[in-house]
Amino acid sequence: MRSNNFKAIIMKWSIFVLCIIISTSVYSQSDKAPKKLQKKWRLYQYEMYDIRYRPSYRQRKDMINIQKDTTYIRLNDGAKTQGTWSYSKDEKELYLKKANSDKAATISIKKLTCRKFIYTTSEDNHVAVNTFLKEKYYERLTKKSKRKQNKKAAKSKN
Repeated sequence: MRSNNFKAIIMKWSIFVLCIIISTSVYSQSDKAPKKLQKKWRLYQYEMYDIRYRPSYRQRKDMINIQKDTTYIRLNDGAKTQGTWSYSKDEKELYLKKANSDKAATISIKKLTCRKFIYTTSEDNHVAVNTFLKEKYYERLTKKSKRKQNKKAAKSKN
């Protein structure tokens, strides 16, 4: 009788501790989103009408630098824009307001990790999904792919 009672107490405490751990991790993830955003991100790929594209030559330098002081610098197709940003935890949306403008662009965040930032925008009745990578990670990936291309080129010459 006593062992069943002891098992029930252990089970209840285990469930209680598990609930606390889950609730704190969920709360901390939603709270840390702005900190995760505060980096320099480089465009890796974008998707329109379910087709993925790599950045063109003109888009290779596209980036967004989201800074701690709630300002941003964005390079899009060679055009540089600056302004302020704000974040909505509830809606998982980032608002970019250009300097000297009243309108704010809305970016719906699909996925945000320490290396990857995927968001959707809708302009002119179509939805674009953009994948940005943390700058250091982007540089490592592009160096690896260039090495692979060079190895393939060297093998094909031999």
